[in-house]
Amino acid sequence: MTVDDIVATEHTSRSSCFRYFGTKEEAVVSRLDEFGAFCRDRFGELLMEDEPWFPLSRSVLSAARQYLGETQRLDLMELLWETPALRRATAQKFEEWRSAFESTMRERLGHPESDLLPGLVAYSVIGAATVATGGWARTGGQDDLIDLIDRSLAIEWRGWSGANLVLDSPSGVPQDQRGADS
Repeated sequence: MTVDDIVATEHTSRSSCFRYFGTKEEAVVSRLDEFGAFCRDRFGELLMEDEPWFPLSRSVLSAARQYLGETQRLDLMELLWETPALRRATAQKFEEWRSAFESTMRERLGHPESDLLPGLVAYSVIGAATVATGGWARTGGQDDLIDLIDRSLAIEWRGWSGANLVLDSPSGVPQDQRGADS
């Protein structure tokens, strides 16, 4: 993708483009900002209603539904996944969101920095959505994005369903499930 492609898509001039964005990658990836803002706002609304994993999962699904309502989203996601520099910039954007969700959980729910739960929830949900979105883009949108995200979250949830276990070993494996060679 060239700067001229971006300028034509955004109906702006080259000078305006670089006044707002330092690089062409930033200009393209910034198109994800409204998705992130929608997800952040929805998460803020839902966070106090349930354990953090569920509000963040619902927020991601709500944002994806909103995001899919606009045309050319598949084209954008394919471009983001196929272009190495854009993929790195997208990963950086996702990391910003993950960090913000983690901070929000810590602040709103009073989790100290030493508590691993907010970070694990944020990595888990954002990771599941990222894997699903990447699969959707790489296959040209052959599968339904919402279904892919939902399935990815379901896989994650099965892992989270044992989160209330009291683990008694540094490896995280409960004492009664470790083999004799542990």
